[in-house]
Amino acid sequence: MQSSRTAMWGLAILVLFGVSTVHGQISAINCSPTLAASNLLGRITSSTATFDLCCVSQNPQVLPTDNVVLLVGSSSVINSLNPSTININNPPLYSNFSQSGLYAPVNSLASSLCTPNNLAGTRIGSNILCIQDSSLPFCNGPIPSLGPLSVIALVYRNGTLVAVTNSSAAIDLKNPKDYHSIDTSVKNRSAGMIVITVILPILSALLLVILTTMMFMKCCCCRAFTPSRCQQES
Repeated sequence: MQSSRTAMWGLAILVLFGVSTVHGQISAINCSPTLAASNLLGRITSSTATFDLCCVSQNPQVLPTDNVVLLVGSSSVINSLNPSTININNPPLYSNFSQSGLYAPVNSLASSLCTPNNLAGTRIGSNILCIQDSSLPFCNGPIPSLGPLSVIALVYRNGTLVAVTNSSAAIDLKNPKDYHSIDTSVKNRSAGMIVITVILPILSALLLVILTTMMFMKCCCCRAFTPSRCQQES
């Protein structure tokens, strides 16, 4: 009886030790994906967002040959995510976002995330083909707008998860204005704008008439009064 208890305690210790060892291999990178500089045009649209990931690729814990996988999802899903459940060989698909609230749009080498040619950042949501082909893994499809969203980066080395960043701050995509809501009535137009809008087409038509008349008169008068000169000019 005593020996069986000893064996059970030994097994429990080994299991605990194994779990702590596995989790110990996953480092926490003290950085978060952040939105690109505010002076970047279109850094946030109704379906895309551009992030600065230099703090990931330049971190001493990350090798240039490591794979960095970005996960995009609703803030509640990202904040409660267990990164060890994400398999780089079977990433969350874009087509399953409505069910899982999560997808993996990017799988890139760390060395390519912050280069002189990529100073603007990494744009998420730029590939509309993901809507047509639901089977594509790591498909950078338009970001579904379902409330506040967050991004987190996972670092894999030879297919094994080795490091995780903090999640980004929650972001809200822009809401495009419904064209039905645009007021086209005259009441919101100034008197000057109405006058200009009316006069410009009239002046353009008048100028066209004048030019056409001048060309016609020159041709007719020339042939009527000085035909020999017209033949020389033509």
